[in-house]
Amino acid sequence: MSDEQEVTELTLNLLSEPESRPFGDGLVWINEAVSLIKQRFGMWLVIGLVNLLIYAGLSVILGLIQEVNVWLAIPVNFIVNAIFVMLSAGLVVAVASLAEEDDLEISYLFTGIQYKFKEILIFVFSVYHWRSSDFGNFSCDRDVGWWFHVGNE
Repeated sequence: MSDEQEVTELTLNLLSEPESRPFGDGLVWINEAVSLIKQRFGMWLVIGLVNLLIYAGLSVILGLIQEVNVWLAIPVNFIVNAIFVMLSAGLVVAVASLAEEDDLEISYLFTGIQYKFKEILIFVFSVYHWRSSDFGNFSCDRDVGWWFHVGNE
């Protein structure tokens, strides 16, 4: 069975109502996540370093482009954020592979780019659209200014 067939056969089963769980279940879940990271701690450090280098490189490129032409920074910023989301999706796949008793590989970091490129690009575009609408347009300066204004009265 190919990977494409395997992905399409998975179904999502949602609960009709939220389920209340005891606090201890959350602690068990956190302990399981920590144990997954401990299994291959060295590889997680390598993946984190690769992730950090990619983000740093993209940030430097974005900063240089912004110095040259502010209008070019807008599409480049979109691309950087899309890559950030795709790499984050790859981290989720990496953790899921460990949970399913699979081996951890650096290539899992790039699975968001390889397999779900179109869906993630649509997601990032919709977030950008939401941020540019009136509902999602919150200026940090305006919010902080409002906070100080209210606090100083």
